[in-house]
Formats: sequence, C-alpha cells, structure tokens
Amino acid sequence: MNKWFRNPIVYVAMVVAIFCGLAFVGAGLPGFGNMPDGTKQMKIVVVDHDQSTGSKAITESLKENMPFKVKRTDARISSIKSQLNDRSAALAVEIPQDFIKDIRQQRTPNIKFYVNDSNGMLQNSLNRSIISQMESKIKDNITSKKTVGMVAGMIAPEIAKQASTQAQKQAEGIKNPAQLVALKKNIQRQTKARIKKQASQITQKLTGGVTTSTVHLNKIPKNYQYQLAPMFLNLGSYLGVMIMALILTMTFMSARFKIGKTKAYLSYQISGFIASVILPFFTVGLLRCEISFSGSAFWSLVGSQILFVLAVFEFTSIFTFLCGSLPGMLLLLPMMTMQVVAGGGILPRVVLSGFYQWFSRVTPMYQGITNAFNALYGGSFSPYNQSLLWIALTGVVCSTLFALIGYRQKTQGTLSSIIKFN
Repeated sequence: MNKWFRNPIVYVAMVVAIFCGLAFVGAGLPGFGNMPDGTKQMKIVVVDHDQSTGSKAITESLKENMPFKVKRTDARISSIKSQLNDRSAALAVEIPQDFIKDIRQQRTPNIKFYVNDSNGMLQNSLNRSIISQMESKIKDNITSKKTVGMVAGMIAPEIAKQASTQAQKQAEGIKNPAQLVALKKNIQRQTKARIKKQASQITQKLTGGVTTSTVHLNKIPKNYQYQLAPMFLNLGSYLGVMIMALILTMTFMSARFKIGKTKAYLSYQISGFIASVILPFFTVGLLRCEISFSGSAFWSLVGSQILFVLAVFEFTSIFTFLCGSLPGMLLLLPMMTMQVVAGGGILPRVVLSGFYQWFSRVTPMYQGITNAFNALYGGSFSPYNQSLLWIALTGVVCSTLFALIGYRQKTQGTLSSIIKFN
C-alpha cells in the first residue's frame, strides 16, 4: 500500500478530478450570469401592414411593456423570414392591413406570429412565452381606456340623438322652467352613463374578435430527442476529437525521435483528416437510428459534421502542441465547458454576455450545433461554414508553427515517453 501512495500518478488523478470540477464551475456557470436580463437583447419585429394610428399605438405599447427589443417595420414578410432563418430576429408579429378598421366594424382580424423552431431549447421556450405575453398585451391595448374613449366617441352621436328625442317627449306638458332644467341634467347624466357602458361592452367584445395564429418555420417535432440532438451530437464529437488530439500529440512527441519531426507531423494531420471523414458516419448513422430524418438531411448533416470535426481537431491541436499534449487539458477543458454554454444548444447567442458571444464566434461548437439544426430542420449554412473553415485554417497554421519551432530536444522526456513508438 505504501508503494501505491508513493506513486505520483495517484495524486495526479486526484488533481485532475479537482480540476474538472473547477473547470465546470469556474468556466461554465458564469455563462449564465447574463440571464434573465440577457433576454432583453432578443429582437422582436412587428410587421405593421396597417400603418394606422391604432396599430402604431399597439407597437409602442409593446415597446414600453415587453422586456425585449421591439422594432416596427413595414417590410415584406419574406424579408422577415430571412431574418428569422439567419437568427438576427427571434420572433416576428404581422399586423394585417385594415386591422383597426376591422376591429371598429367588429370583424375578426388575425395577427400572425412567425418563429424559427430550428433553435436551442431555451430560445423555443422563450418564443412560446413571448407569444403568450404579446397576445395579452395586444388585447389589453385594444381594451384600454383610450380604445374605450375612441368607441365612445363613435357611438355618442347616435345615443345623444336618441336621448334628445326622449327628452322632448318627457318635456311635453312640463311648464315649470326648474323642472325642465332638472330633466335636462338628468337626461345628460343618463346619456353619459349609457355611452360609457355601451363603449365598455363593445370594447370587451373586441378581444374575442381578434384571433392569433403562429407560423412555424423549420418546425421541430415535439419529442425532446429532436430538440437536443444537435447539442449531444456535437458535444460527443468534440469531446472525442479533443481526447484523440491529445493522444495523437503524445504519439507525435514519441514518433518524431524514430521517423523525424516532419513525417510525424504529417502523419498526425493525416490521422486527423481520416477521423474527420469517418467519425460523422458513425455518429450521424446512430442518430438516424434514434430520430427520423430524410436522406438528404443525413448527407447534409454528415457534410457539416466532417467540417466541424476537422475544425475541432485543428482548434484543439493549437493547444496540445503549444502545451505539450496532456498539459493542454488545463486550457482545453475550460474552453470546452464554455462552449457548452455558448454553443447555442441551451442559450441563444444574443442573450449571452459580450465575452461569451465573442467566444462563440471564434470556437467551433456554436457553428457545429447551429449547422446541425440547419441540416436537420432548416436554415442557412454559409456563415457558419465560413467560420469553421477559418478556425480549421488557423489551427493548421498555429500547430504547424508550434511543431516546427518547438520540440527541438534530442532526448525523450517524460511526456514523450508515455506512448512508446517502435
């Protein structure tokens, strides 16, 4: 037993366990520090085809009362759908033409909500909550005191005319001036009360006359497997590739003494490329056994995953070569934890703090998860593929420089002797 506790590996294992715990608490938890206030950065677009004073008042009411960025526009709905697909807008509301006119004439206008379901779980949950809140605020606005006053002004002339006819009939036969004045004041009070009562009744009926519907772009099935598939697919691949890069870097450190630095590094890169091509067929193939998606989605997802895995391999290579393999875990594990938070599978990018938003742009996970959503359910690949290509190219350049400039020792050290290369 004494020999066991004299072995330094025992204590290294304990330190690794402690470090893993610290990495998740220290690097992952701060990513949620901007919540729930971060939802204020979500952009809600109100497409106002009515352009009336009433519809503008509804938009202003939403701006004042909703904890989100509300922007009014008269753009075409096709343009708004593009914003939803590229995730520059979280949700859109379409107010139809003649909306207020239809309400006044007690017809039933329909307000449409547009959402892109090809997003993380919190985003979709927030969208449902936003729609519910906006429905309530719109109906509250319609039944506000201003609206009651507007309706009262519309019905007042007719009621006043009826009251005048009634007053004339009642005044017949009354010759006392004081009684006539009292009768006139009483009729006026009754008329005002009647106008207010009828205006309130009509306004209350209006909320039942306004209907809402939701248009789902890139709809996701309700089963949570479909919602979480992109995150778990990319997280599993990322972790596997990170461990592979650590092992291959240790192999490079040992092999360079036998076959030379250049051949060892080329072998390292070829191994990473082969794994990038092979791995997605296993992960995406298993995923297709668990959830249902088309053949075209399968090949689209495989293609995006090949690029993602290659970008992850080259990204992690920067730090495995910089730190000499295993010590690179001190950087790689916290960065992986931060990418779990910033990857878009849980929180939308827009609600994150400035640092985590930047981090999601320069690391592979967000691009990979978003591309998986796009491949499975719909969306644009272009900006995310470009980001992955730049990450991969940066990784190749940096790891090549580290491999060529560093690793000049002539004798094998402790780390380069962990994996024996014969």
